[in-house]
Amino acid sequence: MDEVLVIRMTPIEITCGMCGVIDNHDHIDDRKAVPFCNGSPTTRDSESDGYKAVCPRCYQRWEAWEKRVYWQREKS
Repeated sequence: MDEVLVIRMTPIEITCGMCGVIDNHDHIDDRKAVPFCNGSPTTRDSESDGYKAVCPRCYQRWEAWEKRVYWQREKS
């Protein structure tokens, strides 16, 4: 069977999982995701069921929150 190379010429648009804005994720550095909880945790060690794609602005907000939580855990 022959292999076929497919190149997408259309932009990769996602809907942000946090703010709902439609964003363009053409560049690999723009592709960010954050963990999300959907009901009961899937394991006892994790609160996350998976990841949702987010825009760069929301990813920065989530990353700042994550650093504050980590710093508070280390402090106590």
